[in-house]
Amino acid sequence: GLRIVMRAFILNIFSWCLLPLFGESKIHLVVDFIRHGARSPERSMKFFKNITWTFYGELTSIGQRQQNLLGRLRRKQYIEDYPLIPQTFDPSLIYIRSSDERRSMMSGQSYLMGLYSTGMPPLNEVQMKHAHNLLTPPISLQLGDSIIEMLKDKPMTAGIPVYPIYTEYKENLFYVTDCPIIGQTEDQYLASENYTNLIKIKFHDLWTQLMEAYPDITEEYLLTKDNANDLADFIVCAHTDGTRPERITPEMAQKLKEFLGELKRGKHLVDPILLKIRMSKITQEVLKYMNQTIEKSNKLRYVLYSGHDVTLIPIILSLNKINSSIDYSEVPDFASNILFELNSPDGKDSEYFVSIYFNGKVIYNEPYSKFKEVFAKLGDTGMSKEEACKRKQG
Repeated sequence: GLRIVMRAFILNIFSWCLLPLFGESKIHLVVDFIRHGARSPERSMKFFKNITWTFYGELTSIGQRQQNLLGRLRRKQYIEDYPLIPQTFDPSLIYIRSSDERRSMMSGQSYLMGLYSTGMPPLNEVQMKHAHNLLTPPISLQLGDSIIEMLKDKPMTAGIPVYPIYTEYKENLFYVTDCPIIGQTEDQYLASENYTNLIKIKFHDLWTQLMEAYPDITEEYLLTKDNANDLADFIVCAHTDGTRPERITPEMAQKLKEFLGELKRGKHLVDPILLKIRMSKITQEVLKYMNQTIEKSNKLRYVLYSGHDVTLIPIILSLNKINSSIDYSEVPDFASNILFELNSPDGKDSEYFVSIYFNGKVIYNEPYSKFKEVFAKLGDTGMSKEEACKRKQG
């Protein structure tokens, strides 16, 4: 069984990496949205006093390795297999931005160390297999030692700056902070019957197991504010880091990850207008760079945005509206990525296509003319942002 899974990983990786080589296709631009790598929990948890971190909400060593490996995979795709960008960093061809959270900035730098890992040997077949296994959640912690051994080579020491877009910046594309309606809709969801059913019905067996293992955890506690989110986040982060609480099984940790996914999707789907608000800056940025590339008014070939799950979730939920066959049940886990690729299948500049990949899987491939029309609508609220954000919730 394990051999079959590993073989599937290898085939998936190589089909992904070799895609640009089929036919005479030409790649013009890549826009890569990534979620930061594995991190420590956002805050401590009184139920697990023996598990502590020096810093909370920060990138861990596993998170750094995830992003380094992702960068090395991108190097194989867009430097070695297809020469979209040169082997040495050229700031006129690459644009890099991050949210103002340290875990995102460090993720961007780790990614770039992999993208420009000139001091490291190319990934061989075995390493590619391990890399994809580590990047694709759930992370196999048993691979930890082999990954460390694989990355023992010194990565490049010269840093490429990753500039943050600060929270106060009103056109922030990583998360919207200047919209009062966001807090209202999240509170509305947490007080809704849908959320209560998530705890009491859909994940009833999971929470029953957890309350039996830790009697101090009560149903009242879980249904208060965002406590269930904080608790699940703590356990999932600890599980990823190899410090899972002793009474929590791997199966429970995986179910908690699924719970977090349902919770985050529920919060995002309360208000369709709010989903468009979250998408507005993303659609503007992607279309801007694609238009400039087609018009040949910009030299950029590679755009990297290092953000959060709340950066990727609106994209997946919105793309599902374009193509209902897109599976949005997979939550953007640590080091998840959504890559937009502008290409010409016939190698000519007469017709452009847009291919979108979620964690290496093709989820969209249509002519640019069609993509431009439908993608722009995903961020169009039909009103000003100020009007949309000041609406009252019923």
